[in-house]
Amino acid sequence: MTRKLQAGLTLIEIMIAVAILAIISAIAIPWYQGYLTEARYGTALKDIRQIQLILDDLAGDGNLQAIDGNVETELGVYTEETTGRVVLDAPGTTPAGTQQWLDPWERIYRYRRPDSASQDYQLFSQGPDAGDTSDDASKD
Repeated sequence: MTRKLQAGLTLIEIMIAVAILAIISAIAIPWYQGYLTEARYGTALKDIRQIQLILDDLAGDGNLQAIDGNVETELGVYTEETTGRVVLDAPGTTPAGTQQWLDPWERIYRYRRPDSASQDYQLFSQGPDAGDTSDDASKD
């Protein structure tokens, strides 16, 4: 009687292959997540620069008061759907005919003018956690 050789992988060979894949995944996943975080911050800074150009034009003309009501509270940044003009209002209360300008973490960009006497303002995204200010993206 002749024995036929069976082709295939042994259990040990499969376990070694799975272990190698697990090691590669353990290295690649954190690297990829870091790359995504960097890309999100880059997008947020690009958006902030774009909003900043619009607001700097208004500030140069002394017209920030016309869009923020001369208040010293934190406002959300919205855009008019038809004209694309920037509108500032309380976050979460989307004015009619506008849409929220969202950061990469799906939160609205924020605007604040520290005092009503000057045309200085702060423009920022709350970052990934929306609570800790150390990870905010801002125009500074």
